[in-house]
Amino acid sequence: DNIAIMYKKKHSAPYTEVTYKKLKKDVYALGTALIDLGLKGKKIGIIGPTRYEWAVSYLATVCGTGTVVPIDKELPKEEIEYIDSVAKLDAIIHTEKDTEKLKDILPNKIDIYMDEKNEGLTVKKLIKKGNELLKEKDNRFKESLPAPDDVNILLFTSGTTGLAKAVMLSQKNIAINLMNMCTLFEITPNTRFFSVLPIHHT
Repeated sequence: DNIAIMYKKKHSAPYTEVTYKKLKKDVYALGTALIDLGLKGKKIGIIGPTRYEWAVSYLATVCGTGTVVPIDKELPKEEIEYIDSVAKLDAIIHTEKDTEKLKDILPNKIDIYMDEKNEGLTVKKLIKKGNELLKEKDNRFKESLPAPDDVNILLFTSGTTGLAKAVMLSQKNIAINLMNMCTLFEITPNTRFFSVLPIHHT
């Protein structure tokens, strides 16, 4: 019941608080729906601003669906197309704002919006669908725990000295980084982290 994430839907709005219980429920539901779409073991790109839907999509992908490819929302169209040519994305989760930059690669992908009011597939609709599947005892995501050496993150470098390069990160890579953080900082159940860097960073 502790708070996992606090976010604002609008700049002037109060914070919305999400408990770990709610976050886990949404991650399991979205993961189940993504697998139902045929995305088990596939590559899913995520592009957009820091928001709850981004976090849930990321966790649902790396915790049992496939490989996540975080994409910098500030990249020009040509560089996003280059990343797609290397990663060979099967789906992209994005905002309405990013549609123009993605228009040439979206026709061959499963296209999922973060925005609630879009007429196509949305994160919110997929969470609802996933909850229905879970009620029907669909355990495909629940039973898809990744192994330590599974590469579930394909992270593209900033490309400062040339084209962006893909870095493969395993579950073990991330877990060890998190464990090492605890040797540098005292992290308690009352610790709050404020995310400043763009969310596609590692």
